[in-house]
Amino acid sequence: MGIKPWAGHMSRLELTAEQAAQLQSELRQSASVQVYRRAAALLGAHQGRSVSQMAALLGVTRQSIYNWVKTYGRARGRLNLVDAPRSGRPSVWTPDLDAVLAETLRSPPHEQGCPGGRWTTALLIERLASRAGKRISGGTLRRRLRRLGLGREG
Repeated sequence: MGIKPWAGHMSRLELTAEQAAQLQSELRQSASVQVYRRAAALLGAHQGRSVSQMAALLGVTRQSIYNWVKTYGRARGRLNLVDAPRSGRPSVWTPDLDAVLAETLRSPPHEQGCPGGRWTTALLIERLASRAGKRISGGTLRRRLRRLGLGREG
């Protein structure tokens, strides 16, 4: 297996028969969009398809295709197409915010000196900011409410 000059401006990916079979299997069975895209791109590179065509078909950039071929072109044996775990950005949510949110939701806004008959995202954001000193985004609040079983499912 390896990378050989590819018609155009890249390298053609040479896969072993086992790797090609693995990628075909990933296309049929993977529940991950990322794994499916990588498998399809690698098989396309193996078949000599154009990078532009594959990128357009898979909804990724040409650079992604180049990166995948470069990364997996060096691999020996089975290809691991799953994303590596990443820590991501630290959560702004704290146990203190949980406590303030729970206390806030115990009664309607008008009983706490806020306008309105029911809590909205905007009202909750303002209430959390004034009570906990932290301003959070609407997305962060909605995700937290969903995790607590209090938000909409969609």
